[in-house]
Amino acid sequence: MPGFLKRLILACLDRVIRVVLHRVDLIKGGAPAKVARAGADSAGWRTMRVRPFVYSAPAAKASEEFPKYFLVTSQGLAASAWLASSLNLHPDITCAMGIDHPLVSMRFYYNENEIAEKQESIRNLGPMQNGFYSETLRQHFKEKFARLGVPLETDLVRENPIRQLQRMYEELAWFDPHSKYIGNVHVCFAQQALEYLAESPTNRNVTLVNLIRHPIPRTEAAIKGVLSIATHYKDSDWHKGIPEGMDAIVDTEAERRREIERRFGVDFKEPRNRAVLYSYYRALHNDCWGGEIVSIREACHVTIERLMSDRNYFSWLVSELTGHEVVPASDFLDKIFTETHLQSGRHMGKGRSIGPREQYAAWTDWERFEFRQVMERLDLTNVYAPFGYDFSFVR
Repeated sequence: MPGFLKRLILACLDRVIRVVLHRVDLIKGGAPAKVARAGADSAGWRTMRVRPFVYSAPAAKASEEFPKYFLVTSQGLAASAWLASSLNLHPDITCAMGIDHPLVSMRFYYNENEIAEKQESIRNLGPMQNGFYSETLRQHFKEKFARLGVPLETDLVRENPIRQLQRMYEELAWFDPHSKYIGNVHVCFAQQALEYLAESPTNRNVTLVNLIRHPIPRTEAAIKGVLSIATHYKDSDWHKGIPEGMDAIVDTEAERRREIERRFGVDFKEPRNRAVLYSYYRALHNDCWGGEIVSIREACHVTIERLMSDRNYFSWLVSELTGHEVVPASDFLDKIFTETHLQSGRHMGKGRSIGPREQYAAWTDWERFEFRQVMERLDLTNVYAPFGYDFSFVR
């Protein structure tokens, strides 16, 4: 790849990261200011929402009308697929995950037959105005529709769906026209949601919460995610530049790389080591996750760990997302908290991720050092204190 193109890709990535962190003091002057301690006054950032934020549409329909909308924002790597599939198990709720068209985003481990039937029933591509984000998926559906004899007058390119939230809700209503509550997990970040809803409001009020996770297993998921992109998402419109950025990081962070090589004997020919360096020094994953907690006052943060372990907490979330109109029944909660379902998600069959303590112990000396550095720089112990996350073993 020409040097100019590499520099352009890296500049674009840097711009995206800094837009996400625009309101965050963590990157000001290159030296983050520590957030207030637990005893901060009531005007401090710790006065966080404990109830979802409802973004009102300019001309919202009567509150009793259906469907009603909700949005669970997340910067990803927080078991979004598990939460979406769990909410979708309720008969009155349709919940997708991510930016895909419903024919992809609604495909969870338990409903493959339903998705197949829906695909086979398509005779008009009118409702599919916004297509798919991956060239592989576009080709797959082109071939499928051709076999079904469905006229194809669109190239099925999905153009920035996260800026078209109303269209996303319309797609989901098309997918399940009988659903009373329509939502999505991880179509955008909390800050993005507030910006996009202001730019292009929906025609219904939107109930918003933000999904978070302990940063140690989330960091591991981020590293593995960077590694998987070249294999699983190489044709994706939304991940272009990341494999190149991961390979270029050893040059763009050459001084840091040489220091790590001298101190820890790390071999950066290994893809994982480049992915770790990319996560900490280019993608700035922990800066983004911690920054959203500190800066987005409108967000009500919910933790995936508690959702997967506390029936009452999960029930509370369902009630909040539906405007207190759905009180989860015992049989619904029983489905959610079976071991089979708790093991499900994007990586079905691979089991649940190990906990923060075990993951920290499994990292190399260098990886543990990098996390300690970022934990101190961003004061993560304090940032995550309201959620009861333990960092006592990080030393």
